[in-house]
Amino acid sequence: MRYWVLGFVPSPGKAFPSEVDRCVTGLRGMIHVQRLVVDDESLSYCRILSLHSNLNSLDEEELPLLCRDVALQRIKQGIYLRELNFTVQMVLTYFKNIQPMNRDAVVMDIDDINLIKQEVYIKEAKHQRSKLILELYSKLRSQGYSMVLLSKRPQEERNSTAEQLKYRGYSDWSGLIMREDARHKEELERDYRIVGVIGNHMDVLTGQWSCQSKRLFKLPSLTYNDIFGLQ
Repeated sequence: MRYWVLGFVPSPGKAFPSEVDRCVTGLRGMIHVQRLVVDDESLSYCRILSLHSNLNSLDEEELPLLCRDVALQRIKQGIYLRELNFTVQMVLTYFKNIQPMNRDAVVMDIDDINLIKQEVYIKEAKHQRSKLILELYSKLRSQGYSMVLLSKRPQEERNSTAEQLKYRGYSDWSGLIMREDARHKEELERDYRIVGVIGNHMDVLTGQWSCQSKRLFKLPSLTYNDIFGLQ
């Protein structure tokens, strides 16, 4: 696996941010980090690399090991869950202050995003995230909103996706729209008024739903860009 550094070369006698025991082998060299204390300089460094990785459609796993460790530290410190909880509460506050009408629906992206490899550090974060998202879904339903679930999975996986949702505690949704599901999309647009879209994926929020919804909400996901505060 290769890691790129975007030409960052330290001055003589000056290490990379928070880096100890490094080994740099050129522009596409490997950075090895033994110990890490996350500081503003490290976070800024990784934000820049992550942003340009995203802009150029590069594999986030090509980021330096330093940035992987920074991301894991932010998860361990509870920063990710605090930001997720804040976003969930912001969504609930918004919808609590408006009165839903009969045809009002909220579209919710239900595909989990976890581009950071499975680590012991994030098991609890994933568990708490699942609880918070289910709580959000249940509270919106109890307030009278029709809930339409959105997945990028193929149509052939509709039944298995529905079963997984039930297993995770979801129930009584008004629609489940799969990838390239034109018929259900047309029915949704005809039968409901979309008053909100809640998504993990930016393309969900910037695509066809963005011009139909009154309000868009981006939930932080377990990706480098989200953990570094770029989305």
